[in-house]
Amino acid sequence: IDSDASTLMQRVVKLTKPVISAEYDSEQVTAEGNIVVNVTTAAEHANGYSYAFNGTKKQDYESPEGVCRVTTDTPGEYTVTVMAKGGLFDENSIFYCDSETSDAKKIMLLSAPSEGTIEKTTDNKISWQAIGSVSGYKIVITYTDGTSTTIDGHKYTSYVDKSGKEITSVSVTALGNGNTTITSKTVTKNFNN
Repeated sequence: IDSDASTLMQRVVKLTKPVISAEYDSEQVTAEGNIVVNVTTAAEHANGYSYAFNGTKKQDYESPEGVCRVTTDTPGEYTVTVMAKGGLFDENSIFYCDSETSDAKKIMLLSAPSEGTIEKTTDNKISWQAIGSVSGYKIVITYTDGTSTTIDGHKYTSYVDKSGKEITSVSVTALGNGNTTITSKTVTKNFNN
């Protein structure tokens, strides 16, 4: 039996690139802190989203909710991207394939100065290791009489304490900008006087 040849045409459309936001859910780096990525402009007909952190696929979500949380307290810069996953047909039998990757969002988790770099001289000059990308440092100086002094937003990696009191410990925190650069953990150095 001979029949005429037939042609099947399928319309395939690439999903629109998602628009994302990324933030850290704590003001300071903590063991329970999460980088939270939200799809703020969803891709219509998406079959979920694929999330990549520093180029490595981290999580796939089959649901189109568009939120991903990754718990980390490891200092460093994180580049986050998202791709809308295709694989679905719409009501007009149009097939949707994966989108292009979203524009990258970056978050920097600051490291704290190393405890071993915090030093105190006999004239109460305190110094510590410089950390890149900081907006300043928070210093807490504790004295033998139990009192303390806090210097918030200090721009340099040294400070001269002119209280005349004996210092028992110094805590240093590298300060972020509250947006894309996240404040470090606090490191404390105790001094045996």
